[in-house]
Amino acid sequence: MGSTPDRIQEINQTLSSLLEGRDFRVVGRFPSRKNSVMLLDLGARRVVLKLFSEPFIENARKEYEILKAAHLKGLNVPEPYCLREKAVFMEYLDGENLCDLVNESPREEHATLIARWFSEFHHAFRNGDNFLLKSDSILRNFIYKGKLWAVDFEEACSGDPAQDIGEVCASILDTNPMFTPGKFSLSRRLIDSYEKFSGLKIKDRIDHLISVALLEAAGRRPEQREYLVEKAKAIDSEGLEGHIMGHGYRE
Repeated sequence: MGSTPDRIQEINQTLSSLLEGRDFRVVGRFPSRKNSVMLLDLGARRVVLKLFSEPFIENARKEYEILKAAHLKGLNVPEPYCLREKAVFMEYLDGENLCDLVNESPREEHATLIARWFSEFHHAFRNGDNFLLKSDSILRNFIYKGKLWAVDFEEACSGDPAQDIGEVCASILDTNPMFTPGKFSLSRRLIDSYEKFSGLKIKDRIDHLISVALLEAAGRRPEQREYLVEKAKAIDSEGLEGHIMGHGYRE
């Protein structure tokens, strides 16, 4: 969200109200397309505050409830401390962002960590054939701190687990450096590992879902739109494996 003087003043007034006059200091801000997410120093400890903006205020309760349930189930998510009006206060995870780690040097370990996290999440919230999806499953929403932790659940919804895996594969492929041999290899390993851990078969539809996620990213990134659309269409028509082999991407 924008950081105009008026917006900053509004946020500070809101924080003072939420914290009921308690001393605080904003020591960091995290990127968010829709809301204001910041790191607060409250003296005794640091916490993350996610302040929901119009028209997303109704998502505050959803995010809090999912975090609360996931934390109680033992999943690696930040502990939610409290919900106040349009704000969620939660645990600060002082780790490395997974996007940076993967882009610096994609390793098989990354695929294993991602696959295991999604397998545990999907099965923890499974009700028969109904699954809860994390959604917005991009690398930026994962933190590595000894283990892999996930953040940002406001877009969670019911659906096909393969959609989450398609989104994270697209995020692996379309972050810089884009569509490298190491990124394709990591995506293949992630899909294989997810099927192994979850016991769910997704390969029959994963290519299309990766393509859909790439097209969605293209809509948000005009400077890369043409290239992303080209890659999305190629993967949808040739399949991930066919595209890899046809363009000499194998390591």
